Amino acid sequence: MNVTLEQLYDYIFKKSGRIISAYAPSFLQKTIDQRIYESGSKNLNDYFVYICNEPNEVKKILSALNISYSLFFRNTMDFAILERFILPELFRTQEIKNDSIRIWSTGCAEGQEPYSIMMLADDLSKKQSKSNPVMLFATDISDIALKKAQEGVYSAAMLQQVKLNYIDTYFTRQNQDYILCDIVKNNVMFSEYDLVNERTASPPFGIFGGYDVITCCNLMIYYKPEIQKRILLKLFSSLNNPGYLIVDNSERSIVQAFNGFTQYSSLGNIFVKRTK
Repeated sequence: MNVTLEQLYDYIFKKSGRIISAYAPSFLQKTIDQRIYESGSKNLNDYFVYICNEPNEVKKILSALNISYSLFFRNTMDFAILERFILPELFRTQEIKNDSIRIWSTGCAEGQEPYSIMMLADDLSKKQSKSNPVMLFATDISDIALKKAQEGVYSAAMLQQVKLNYIDTYFTRQNQDYILCDIVKNNVMFSEYDLVNERTASPPFGIFGGYDVITCCNLMIYYKPEIQKRILLKLFSSLNNPGYLIVDNSERSIVQAFNGFTQYSSLGNIFVKRTK
């Protein structure tokens, strides 16, 4: 029997509902080759037999496809712009409208990105005596990563780019770990969500869009160009007008090629939804 990649994709879809053919071919092939090697299979045929008989293998290959590594305040320039310009402006405009600030962190991994934003927002609201709430929704496709995010426990290595006063204010040390405080942790709403799902425009709990800021960092580069466009269309429709999209440096060119955003600054990777 000569098994094709399409047969493998179909089997994984039937077992999990995940369409892994959406990933970029090179990344997908590399992941499959790694699972073939680690499972002790000789080739794709052997691996197909293995995955059909090993109950946990579908979860393992899906886990290998999920890039859940992140750091607090990972892209320092973007967070500096967010802190100095974008969040203060949003606090001002939303206070006038007596409205909340709505932020969506897509592909949030183990929570470092949304928690970084919430620390900034909490600090700014105290300094500027702002009372309008910040509603921060965080999603990821990995239930394992989301569970870790909700626990809010991190190693010292994860906090290398966190300001010392933030560590003192928002974390408590426990042995070798740092525990995030409830004032930050309880204000981020986590949910499992597949960004490439065509049936939904945005996370159901997010009340169908209307976001002021969306972050989508280190995610689109792992998908095919047509899937990247689908993701950007979804993010575009989910943003307020104006609204801000933050991506990774490796994804800047993807957004620049999409007719819908203008770059906020020549520094950083922040884009503004283009007004008509």
